[in-house]
Amino acid sequence: MKLESTLVISAVLLCAALAAQEPVPAPKPQEKSGTDATKQPERKPLVVGERPAGMIVLPDIDGTVHRSADYAEQIVVVCFWSTECPIMRGYEKRMTAVVKDYREKGVRFLMINSNEGNREIADGPARGEDGKPLPQEADAPQPYGKIRGYLADHELPYTVLIDHGSVVADAFRAKTTPDIYVFAKDGVLVYRGAIDDDPQGRKGDESTPYLRNVLDKLVADETVEPSQTEPVGCTIKRPRAAGARRNR
Repeated sequence: MKLESTLVISAVLLCAALAAQEPVPAPKPQEKSGTDATKQPERKPLVVGERPAGMIVLPDIDGTVHRSADYAEQIVVVCFWSTECPIMRGYEKRMTAVVKDYREKGVRFLMINSNEGNREIADGPARGEDGKPLPQEADAPQPYGKIRGYLADHELPYTVLIDHGSVVADAFRAKTTPDIYVFAKDGVLVYRGAIDDDPQGRKGDESTPYLRNVLDKLVADETVEPSQTEPVGCTIKRPRAAGARRNR
């Protein structure tokens, strides 16, 4: 019995020694869960001098769907817009004047509100699991009452589109409110940036009206060299990523 026990112990020790000599494969790196597995493909950045990639589709505050194809062969001004940004508020009179002066010349103006992170567009219609608006009761208040009230109080002649999820803001790489994008009749982005060089409204006639200068050339069918200035305003309040509050 003593000999058998000695042989068993020796065999165990030998196996352990051989196992220690064999190379152990390195552990495979763990796959990242969550964001990588469901990551959306990167959109091509919207570049001055080029056309947007893909169709842009957004509803306005009345639920009417606007598609970029609806504005083919038209001069279009897109302005990322906010009801709460003090800089955007300071521009309202100047922007209203631009809209009135050039709309009668065939220019289309679309104000896009992407500020979901500060609940600026939170009073829209209830949505189902598919993200589509649910039918409203006949006596339900009109959606986006805050925006409607702001437009009425300031007598603003705007068409306001709602960008839930800041999808279009991301596609445009929009930064601030205001942030201006001007598209020529052929769909090319010919200007992106500020309305003028006077965000504080102090220069008066001494300011450089970037937007007006571009529109004057476009409505006169003159050649417009694509250009860009730095937009000045409040950052767009994009929606908080899922779990961000919990993981802070």
